[in-house]
Amino acid sequence: MKIGIIGAMEEEVTLLRDKIENRQTISLGGCEIYTGQLNGTEVALLKSGIGKVAAALGATLLLEHCKPDVIINTGSAGGLAPTLKVGDIVVSDEARYHDADVTAFGYEYGQLPGCPAGFKADDKLIAAR
Repeated sequence: MKIGIIGAMEEEVTLLRDKIENRQTISLGGCEIYTGQLNGTEVALLKSGIGKVAAALGATLLLEHCKPDVIINTGSAGGLAPTLKVGDIVVSDEARYHDADVTAFGYEYGQLPGCPAGFKADDKLIAAR
């Protein structure tokens, strides 16, 4: 299995990048992709820049040039659960837009026309956490 990993900022990819064995660097579309192995697994790590457009471009570059089986997004995020502390690791089981509102047209908050209200994560990846 080949895993694609996207992080928005240098601080989010440095630790992983430095642990990649047999690391090679590919420069594409203003991004750098680091390929090699982490714990014996083929990986392609990309620093995308911040935002949905940058993440979409990064995912496209990974899919087109590295052909990963899955893509994982890594990085910092805010959390609402009172049990969460700074430094905790959170694995999502579903992702939703937080900045879209077409409820006036009968959609759920965060749902875009033609899209589901939420995007479920792969059950096997959730179980592997």
